[in-house]
Amino acid sequence: MFETLPPQDERVYSFFDLSSGKATEIPGRNYSYLSVSPDRSMYAYKNWDENQLEVYGSDGKIIRKLPWKQNWGSIDGWIDNQHLIIVMAVIDVPGFVKYPRAITILNPLENKEKILEPNYPNIDIGNTNVNWPYMGTTVYNPSLSRVVYPGSLENSPSGGYQGFILYGIPEKAVLAEFDNPYWSGEGPYWSLDGSHLLLLVNREFYIVSPDGIPEVITQMNPLEGKRNYTAEFYSWSPDNKTVAFRLLSYETEEFSLAFLDTKTGMITNTCILAGFEPDYYTTFPYPIWSKDGKSLVIAANYQKDPPGNDVVLVNLAEKSAFIIAKNLSPVGWVENP
Repeated sequence: MFETLPPQDERVYSFFDLSSGKATEIPGRNYSYLSVSPDRSMYAYKNWDENQLEVYGSDGKIIRKLPWKQNWGSIDGWIDNQHLIIVMAVIDVPGFVKYPRAITILNPLENKEKILEPNYPNIDIGNTNVNWPYMGTTVYNPSLSRVVYPGSLENSPSGGYQGFILYGIPEKAVLAEFDNPYWSGEGPYWSLDGSHLLLLVNREFYIVSPDGIPEVITQMNPLEGKRNYTAEFYSWSPDNKTVAFRLLSYETEEFSLAFLDTKTGMITNTCILAGFEPDYYTTFPYPIWSKDGKSLVIAANYQKDPPGNDVVLVNLAEKSAFIIAKNLSPVGWVENP
């Protein structure tokens, strides 16, 4: 699924059939927050004209419509194949005043929701620089037994004062702290099965167990002195063996597609340059995986004048990459049953 690139006046989504190479525009214009379920069987978005949440099957047929509640802010993805994550809106005060925001876990097919209030120890409540997608600052694992959030540290191994806090909900206890003054950047991500947490800590990836034990730490940069790289816009493969991400070189100031082996910590740079304007994009440019984890699609090779890019399909099994479209922004991958 693709979105038109700016400077289009309206957001337009379309299906792109990989077998035929044909694009089919999705009817309508005024919608946003499109998100595809992890099993690629459904997608959802907000229809602003009708002020409703709409859920569709991978065949494009509507499954459910729900009125958009006043206290719903934005769709922040799916926590599993049945439940959407919705960041709650702030009704009584300006949005930039009240942080962090509550979230609701919504089963759209059954119209059941569970609101999770961010009442956790030492959670940051005043910093508006946390720029995680759609401003959700509490990140839960699929079973809702663990949550990670930004906050003030008490027992950081390195003596820092700000960073990530991993909290055990059944235990009602802080399980680990990770010193990271740069948590205003990319947020933490759980693997799809909830077995591991991915953090970017001082420009290095940490792969952490649910109990807070770091199992893999990358070595992209020296311990002291000049930094070489950092990472943004990362996504787990469906089998949880690989993380695809945008590697930023401080020397060239360019983003390229790279892969992290989650068992060994080895990083492979494909040198496929990013296909988005670094200072302006309407959709977070995450690499988008196929259901089987053998392929992914990215926007690549951005050009500024005239604005444009390539859409590249990367086949990991065959170690190949192909341009399949131009001037579109990938937003999701759906597959028919």
